[in-house]
Amino acid sequence: MEQFTFSNVLALIGGLALFLWGMDAMGDGLEAACGNKMKSILKKLTSNRFLGVAVGLVITAIIQSSSATSVMVVGFVNAGMMNLTQALWVLLGANIGTTVTGLLIALDIGAVASFFAIIGVAIMLFIKKPTIREIGKIFAGFGILFIGMDMMSGAMVPLRNEPTFINLMASLSNPFLGTLVGMLFTVLIQSSSAAVGVLQSMVGAGVVSFSGSLYILFGMNMGTCITALLASLSANRTAKRTAIMHLTTKFLGTVLFFILLTFLPIDEWIMHFVDAPIAQVAAMHTVFNVVTTIVFIPFGGWYVKLMEKIMPDKKVVEKPLFEYISNDINSIQLGAGSMHLENIRLELKRMYGLAKQNIQLAIEDVLSNNTANRKEILEKEDLVDKLNDGIIRHITACLSHQENPAIGQAYGAYITLVSNVERLSDYSVNISDVAVQMGESNLTFSDEIIQEITQMQEVLDKMFESAFSTKHLDQVEVYEDEVDRLTEAFRKNMLYRIQNAICTGENSVHYSTLLISFERVGDQLLNVSEQLHKTIKTK
Repeated sequence: MEQFTFSNVLALIGGLALFLWGMDAMGDGLEAACGNKMKSILKKLTSNRFLGVAVGLVITAIIQSSSATSVMVVGFVNAGMMNLTQALWVLLGANIGTTVTGLLIALDIGAVASFFAIIGVAIMLFIKKPTIREIGKIFAGFGILFIGMDMMSGAMVPLRNEPTFINLMASLSNPFLGTLVGMLFTVLIQSSSAAVGVLQSMVGAGVVSFSGSLYILFGMNMGTCITALLASLSANRTAKRTAIMHLTTKFLGTVLFFILLTFLPIDEWIMHFVDAPIAQVAAMHTVFNVVTTIVFIPFGGWYVKLMEKIMPDKKVVEKPLFEYISNDINSIQLGAGSMHLENIRLELKRMYGLAKQNIQLAIEDVLSNNTANRKEILEKEDLVDKLNDGIIRHITACLSHQENPAIGQAYGAYITLVSNVERLSDYSVNISDVAVQMGESNLTFSDEIIQEITQMQEVLDKMFESAFSTKHLDQVEVYEDEVDRLTEAFRKNMLYRIQNAICTGENSVHYSTLLISFERVGDQLLNVSEQLHKTIKTK
C-alpha cells in the first residue's frame, strides 16, 4: 500500500503552484488580448437584466476570474458608471462564467497538456509581436494548469489510505464545517476557480467523495467574494453595497442548496448523468450558480431596494462654515457695526489658527521626512479657502449696511487681512509639496539642514504667537528681520555645500524652495500684524 510521504507533499505543493500560475497566466493573456474591449462592453451593455447576466458570464469566461470581474464592477459603481441593479446582473453572470474553468478541467485533457505548454512557451520565446505573445501565454497557462492538476491528483492518491486524512474528510461531511473550510481555503488563495480545481483533483484522486465535496464547494463559492469586499473598503457607500450584495447572493444560494439537498437527491441525479468524478464537481458548480442566478433574476429589483434599506446612505450633517459670524448674510442688521467687526475678528482669528496649524504640520512633515500630515493639511487648506470667500462676502454685505466711515475703513482693512491669512495657508501647501517630492525621489536632508529648518521654525512659531495681536507689532518686525537674516545665512550655507559637493543639486533645489516659503511666511505674518493694527486705528 503506497504511503503518503514528504515527496508527496512537495508534489502536491508544486502541483498547486503550477495550477495557480497556469490559471493566472491564462487569465492574464486573455485579459491582455481583449480585456479593454470587455471593460467597454461591461460599462455599456448592462441595462437589460438578461443582457447584463450574459455580459458578466462572457467577460468572466474570457478573463477566467470572477474576482476580477467583481472588482471591475465595484470600481464602476464607485465611479458612478454603473448602478446597483446593473451591478447585480453582471455579478450573477460572473458567477456562471467562473464555472468555465471547472468545465475545462472536467474535459480531462491532461494527456495533451504538455503539448499546449510547449507550444505556448515556444510562442513566448520566439515571437516578438505582443498580441501573438499573449496568445502564447494563454496556451502555456492552459497546459501548465493541467500539468499542475495531474501533479496534485497523483500526489493525493496515497491519502485515500491515510486514517487521519480519512477521518478529517469525514468531519467535513458536516455541512457547516465543510462550507466553512471551503470558504476559508478560497479566501486564502483568492480564487474560486483555483479552489474548485483543487477540489476536483481531490475528488479525482478518490480522497474525497463527490457527495462529501458538495458543502466544501458551496463554501468556495462564498469565499470568492473576499476580493470584491476588500476592493470596496475604500469605496463609496454604493460600491460597498455592491460587494455585500455579491456575498449575500452566494450566501442565499448556499442556504437554498442546503434546503434543496435535504429534499432532493441532486447529487445522485448528477452522478447518474455524469460519470467522471471531476466532471461531477464541475457539473454541481455550474448547477449551483445557474440555479442561484435563475432564482434571483425575477426578484433583482426588489433585492436591490432591500439592500438599499439595509445599507442606507449615511446622512451627512453639514457643519456650518462660520462659528462667530452669521451663516445667513441676509440676517445682517443696520447699526450693529462694532458687533459685526468683533465677530469678524474672532472668525479671522479662527482662520489664522488653521493657517498656523497648517504651517506647523507641513514643517513637521519635512523634518520627519514623511507625508503623514498631508491629508490634514489639504483639508485645512480647503476650509481656509472657504472661510476666505465666506468672510469677504460677509464683509461686503456688512459694508452695504454701514454708514459710519471709520467702521467702513475697518472693514476694508479686514478684507486685506483675510487675504493675508489665506496666503499663509497657501505657503503650508508649498512646504508640504517639498515633503512629498522628497519622498517620491527618496531624498533626505542632511542633519545640518534639519538643524537650520528647526531654527527657522522656532522663529516662525514665536512670530505666529505675536502676529495676531494689537500689542506686539514691534516684536513682529524684529522676528521678521530675524527670518530675513536666517534666510540669507542659510542660502550662503547651501551655496557652500553645493560648491564643496556636500549635498546634491536636487536637495538644494528643494531646500531653496523651503527658504523662499519661510521668508514669505515671515513677510505675510508682518502684513497680518500691520493690517490688524489698522483695524484698531480706524475704529
